[in-house]
Parts: sequence; C-alpha cells; structure tokens
Amino acid sequence: RIDAKKENRDSLLNIISKSLEQADSILRKNQRSYSSALLVEGGWIEGTYISVKLARQSKSRDITEELIKQKSSLKELIALIEGYPASEDTRFVQDELLTLQTSFDELSSKYQALDKKAELDPEMFKDMDDKISAIRKKITQN
Repeated sequence: RIDAKKENRDSLLNIISKSLEQADSILRKNQRSYSSALLVEGGWIEGTYISVKLARQSKSRDITEELIKQKSSLKELIALIEGYPASEDTRFVQDELLTLQTSFDELSSKYQALDKKAELDPEMFKDMDDKISAIRKKITQN
C-alpha cells in the first residue's frame, strides 16, 4: 500500500497512522504498554531527526517553527517514558532525551533573536542535529 501511495503525502500519513494505532492496540492488549511507549518514542525521534535535517538544509522558517514546537512534545514524551521502569537497554534514551531539551531552548533563543528577514544559518541546528543523530544511531545499532 505504501508503494502504491508514495506520491500522495496524505495517504502515506494515513497508512502510517493506522499502522501505529494497530501496533499500539496489540501491544496494550498484551500488557506491553512500555513497548508501546517505546514505539511512540522511536517515532518521535525519527520524525525529529528528519525535521532537523530538513530545517538545516532548507533554511525554512516554517519547518524551523514546527521543529521548535516539538519541545512540548518532548516534555510529554519524557513524562510518558518516565512512567515505566526502564531496562538497561532503554535507559540511555531517557537520559539522552533530557539533554535534548537544552538544544530546543538554544534553537528557540537563536531563532527568536534573528531579524525576520535574515536567512537562517544551518549552523544554528548543529547541536540539535548532533544530539538527535547520536540518539538515533545508538538505537539503530542496538
């Protein structure tokens, strides 16, 4: 289905959303809520990773503003994950997500200090890019 709909963004988002809902439902029914929380966490990390790369390349104010808004999602994600006991394999993700909050603060401050007509400097995303890339790498290599 994804291959057939790859040109239609709305259809892709719908397919992905339904797949995540189904996975969440199955995990919860099988008393694996923590696994469901990790699934949400992984999706957020991947989405943020892609968003940082896009913002850095495109220098788009719209993408940057949407990226900055993810700070509130990060706080909710941390609260969700903290509600479960972490295993040795996943504890590092909690710690890394906490350090990412600082990157959001720094990006937001740099963005707000810019003149509205100034071009965005890709370097303003460097710290966040480095951190989210490191988190993603640790997860995908485990």
